[in-house]
This record gives sequence, C-alpha cells and structure tokens, in this order.
Amino acid sequence: SWDGQVLASGHYGKWNSPDPFERFSYVWVLPDNMEILAYNTNEKGQWRQRGNTLAWSGKNVNDLTFRIKYRVTSQPSLALDLSKLEKTQNAGELTRITLDSGSLFPSGSHRFTPAGESLLTTLADKLSQRDSDRIIVEGHTDNQPLKPYLQDTYPSNWELSAARATIVVRWLAEHGVNPEILEARAYGEQRPVADNETAQGRAKNRRIEILVGDKDVGAGEPEPAAAAQTSGAAKTTQPEVTRKPGKTAAPPEKPERSKPTGFTRGG
Repeated sequence: SWDGQVLASGHYGKWNSPDPFERFSYVWVLPDNMEILAYNTNEKGQWRQRGNTLAWSGKNVNDLTFRIKYRVTSQPSLALDLSKLEKTQNAGELTRITLDSGSLFPSGSHRFTPAGESLLTTLADKLSQRDSDRIIVEGHTDNQPLKPYLQDTYPSNWELSAARATIVVRWLAEHGVNPEILEARAYGEQRPVADNETAQGRAKNRRIEILVGDKDVGAGEPEPAAAAQTSGAAKTTQPEVTRKPGKTAAPPEKPERSKPTGFTRGG
C-alpha cells in the first residue's frame, strides 16, 4: 500500500506492506540521445538492458532504491547539406542525401516531427526546382526489434522502414515534386552503415537516404536505342552482288531436284 505522500522531488513517498512483495519489476526507456553508463540497486535482482531500454526484476523485495547513470549525447543535427544539389550532374550520376531518422520521426513511428516537416519542406522546394528524372527514397533502420506494443502497426523493421520511406515520398509529392519520378524502397536493417552494437552506430543506421539522378541509373535493361543496336547486330546480312556495266547478271541456277526412286512393297 502507498502512504499517500508525494515528495518535493516528485517521488510518490513509500510503499508500505506488512509482507515483502512477491515479485516486482521496473522498466525504463530512455530517449535515443541518452547513453546508459551504469546502474545498480540496493536489493538483489536481475538487470536486463537492450539498447536504451533497461529493466529490473526481483522477488521478495521492498524499499527499493535505484541508481542509473547516463549521459546526454549530441542532439541529431537538423542541418540539410544541399551543396551537392547545386553542382552540375553528369548523366548517369546519383546524388545521395542522408537524413537522420531522429530528425524526422519520433522513436518507433513514421509520423513527422515538426522539425522534420520543416526540413522536408525545404528539401522539396529545392528538388522541385531541379530538372531530375528520378528520385529514390530509401528507408533504413537499426537491428533492434520493435517493442511489442508497436508490432501491431509494424510487425518488423521492414514495415517501419517502408512506412517512413513512403510518407517521405508522399510529402515530397504534396510539396511540388513531380510524383511520376518518385520511388520508395524499404531495406529495414539489411544495409547498415555502422556497428549496431553501439548507440552511436545504431543512430547512424536509422536513416532516410534520398538519391537524385537520371532514370537510366541502376537500370538492368539497355535503353531502347542500345537495344535496337544490339538486336541489329545479331541479324544476318546478305552479301552484295557487284554488277559490271553493260552486262546483266545471270540469275542463279536452281539446284536440280532428285527424282523419287521407285520401291517395291514386299509380300
């Protein structure tokens, strides 16, 4: 039972019970920009950590005190480097723009943050002014499994990366980019760019990549003109006949057909 006291620190006083609790569990979920350094408690129990989620459970305990040490890492940068788009592209080249998912979405969601909407609006304005033939939006995640309460919406990281890529595509289309040149791809956790064993590495892997370029880049089939040349090269050409002036070329002789031979039916 709770003693009903709310301390100045915001803690809810003490839990009083005539008997020790049979089983007790605590779970902490820290933001992505916090790194867990150390943790302990004054009672025996079992600690478990997965990424930025920390859990403790124990039996027959009371009057618990927890100490968790963490540090705040740098906030995700919302700066958008558009210098690459200002350069003249050669035909067949792709310009790659990488956006931190922490800048665009809350953790475990495909809904934009206000800062993410502002960033993508700026990007859409630049892309709509560019004479591009192809824009590919790729969704990437880290390798951490989604929390159970999210799995009804996103059964796996595939679905989360797909939802994020498609909503970016839709935002760009609704803000002036030609929808006919937009394409969404989902890679989930399959293409990491950093080590998933560290918080910093997982943050780098959670990203949206936007590739701007020409339609023929990455295509597995030749262009129509090239295909025609290829098929033309396979045709058999007839030798030319040179005629001397004043003479008429005689028509080629027809080969003689062999006459059928008779046969005798036996019996």
